[in-house]
Amino acid sequence: MFRVADLTWEEVRARVAGDPVVVLPTGSLEQHGPHLPVKTDTLLVSSVCEEAVRRASAKVDVLLAPTVWMGLSTHHTGYFSLTLSFDTYQQVITEILESFIRTGFRRLLIINGHGGNTDPLHLTVTRVRDRHKVLVATADYWDLARDEFNRIRESPAGGMGHACEWETAGVMHLEGALVRADRIQAEYPPSIPGWFVIDMTQGSGPVKIGTRFEDITRRGVVGDPTLATPEKGRRFFEAAVGRLEQLLIAFRGWSIENGVSAETSGTRVS
Repeated sequence: MFRVADLTWEEVRARVAGDPVVVLPTGSLEQHGPHLPVKTDTLLVSSVCEEAVRRASAKVDVLLAPTVWMGLSTHHTGYFSLTLSFDTYQQVITEILESFIRTGFRRLLIINGHGGNTDPLHLTVTRVRDRHKVLVATADYWDLARDEFNRIRESPAGGMGHACEWETAGVMHLEGALVRADRIQAEYPPSIPGWFVIDMTQGSGPVKIGTRFEDITRRGVVGDPTLATPEKGRRFFEAAVGRLEQLLIAFRGWSIENGVSAETSGTRVS
């Protein structure tokens, strides 16, 4: 079994000896336009992690923690979100990771599914590494599959920001009945060419601007969900799962001390 929640406490402690990769998915509960459910981020990251861990578990020791569905979504409160503050979110994630560390786990990987979580998670893994001699890292799943997503997408820059081509296609693929197809409309965000754009896989530009969603979108959409199809969702999903599976296998071989490949460094990984 690879889900932490399915194990007894004795089984959890027994798994420490195998030095598994512990995967912690992080999502949100927030508005995703008039056509997608508020659980979209949590649904997508949970599904990607579940399938990637299932596949990787045939090759390396890996455990899947329950998804943290509460995120940092203050920028969506003009529409709807359940959110923690920046400091509280960091503290929650820190204490979850430290719970695993107290049990004896040393390889901790956060896979994030919500853009608002990205910055606090970067700071959190630094905080945890400062306190504990463990290998701890975070990654946005769409960033892992950036090249693959860019080959699949049809929208230009700005077309994959929020409730967009990928997220709509992904929900169509996973739980299509939840998509309100008659309410799908494209809405490209304001951008400053060469400086700022909101897009998951084509960069945001060198300037980071503090934004609230009611300032940049009338309906809570950033991008072009009109281009979404269930088949495209399947292709996006497989790309994300495949890249995450590769990361899980690689992560199991990285050094606790410096986070590089044991083969490269010559460091023995127990």
